[in-house]
Amino acid sequence: MPKPLRINIIIIALITMAGLIAGCKKNNPQDEIPTTTKPVSTPLPDLAMFVNTFDSSSGTTTYFLNAATGNVLTQYTYPAQTNTTWCQPVAGNGYLYNSSNNKIDAINMNTGSVVWTDDVTNVSAPILHDDTFYGVYTNANDSYGIYALDATKPSKTFLWKYEVNKAVQTQYPGNINVEIKYYNGLIYIAAAYKNIAAVDAKTGVLKWQMNTVNYVSNSLIALNNGFIINEDKVIDAATGQQIWMAKPAALPPTFTGNQELAKIEYVTKDLYFVATTHYPSSPGNRKCFLSAIDKTTGNEKWHTNYGGGYSNYDTINAVTQVWNNQLLIKKLVYTGAGKYGANVDERYLLMDIATGRIIVTLSDTGAGTTSGAYIINNDIFFCKRWESTLHGVFGPVSPPANYVFTNDLLTGKQKWNNNKLLENYQGTAYSCVVTGGKAYSPLIH
Repeated sequence: MPKPLRINIIIIALITMAGLIAGCKKNNPQDEIPTTTKPVSTPLPDLAMFVNTFDSSSGTTTYFLNAATGNVLTQYTYPAQTNTTWCQPVAGNGYLYNSSNNKIDAINMNTGSVVWTDDVTNVSAPILHDDTFYGVYTNANDSYGIYALDATKPSKTFLWKYEVNKAVQTQYPGNINVEIKYYNGLIYIAAAYKNIAAVDAKTGVLKWQMNTVNYVSNSLIALNNGFIINEDKVIDAATGQQIWMAKPAALPPTFTGNQELAKIEYVTKDLYFVATTHYPSSPGNRKCFLSAIDKTTGNEKWHTNYGGGYSNYDTINAVTQVWNNQLLIKKLVYTGAGKYGANVDERYLLMDIATGRIIVTLSDTGAGTTSGAYIINNDIFFCKRWESTLHGVFGPVSPPANYVFTNDLLTGKQKWNNNKLLENYQGTAYSCVVTGGKAYSPLIH
C-alpha cells in the first residue's frame, strides 16, 4: 500500500471503531421520543426494531421502534454495571437478548424485563444460530477460545469449548482478533490474523485448520456460498483445501506495468470477483478494477472501474454480499480534512453480476460509516455514525451524528430515516429486527 494512504486508512479504522448509529424518521416523523419504560401491546408490530446505546455511567438504553415507519414505541433502560464496556442486541427463541462483555440477558420483548441472565466473559458480541450462542471467551491468563451456550435457558456451563490454536496465541499474545461464523453445521474461526479453523457446531470437535500466509480479515464474507477468501486465494469451506489463486487481471493498456496487486472480493457458484489494483512506480493515482472471472474457463467475463485515488482523496470499494443476482457494494470515500485528518462518506450501490453495470445507488447523505446493515426481503436496514476528524483526533460532531434508516433495494429510495433519535450519542449503536417470528441482524447466522 502506498505510504501516502497509510495515515488516512488509520483514521478510517479509528472512525469505524469509534461508532455508528441510529435514528428514525422521514415518513411519519415523531419528534417526541418516549423517555419512560412502558410495555408494548401484544402482538409486536409486524416489523419490530431494537436499537441499543451504551454508556459506562448511565448504562444501556434499548429503543423499541416500529421498523416499518421508524416511530419509537418505547424504550427500556438498564443500569450501568462495573467493568461493562459494550452491549449489543440480538433476538431469537422468543427473547430479546442484550449481550455484553460480562453477560447475556434474556429479555421479554413486550415489557423490557430481564427474564434470566448468563454470566459469560465475551471478547466480542456472540453470534446466535437457532437455540445456541457461539462466542469468544477469554481467561485470566489471556488465553482465548470459542464456546457454545444454550440460548433457551440460563446455563452454568458451556455446551463445549474450543481453545484457539496455541501456536497462534503464542505468536500473537494478547491479540484477541477473532471472527466466527456459522455455516452448514460448522463454526468457522478466523483467528489472530493468520489461522483459520472449522469445528463441529454440535460438539466443538476440530474438523480442519490451516495457517495462512496472508491476514484473514474479512475471510468469511463468502462463507454462505461455501468458500473462504484469503486475499488472493480461495479455500473450500468443507475441506480447508485451497482451490484457486488469483492473478492480476488484464488491465486497460494505459494501466499495465508497474506494480499490480490482485485481491479476491467475493466468490459465487460460477464466478470469482477479483479486484486488481494498479500502483504507479512514480507518484500518481492508485487505480482499481473489478473483474468477473468464469470459474469453469478462467476467462474474464467483464471488468469495471472499482475505485482509486491519492493521499487526499481516495475511494475504496468492497463487496459485502449478493442480493437478487446483484453485488451489494460498499463505497467508502475519504477526503483530507487538515494535515492529518479525513472526512469519511460511505455509500452503497448494487451492481449486476452478469455485466458489472451499476443498477442502483442507495439514497443516503453518505456521511459516516456503518455499524450494522442487514437485508429483510427487499429492504436494507442501516445504522450509521458520522464524525469529522482533524489532525487524527475526532472533532466536533455535525448532526446527525447517529441515525438509522431503511432503503428499498428495488428503487434505492429511503423508506424512512430517523436522524433525531441519537443525534448527540457519542458511542456506537447496534440494532436487530423481528418480523414474522424471525429475527435479523449481523449477529444472527
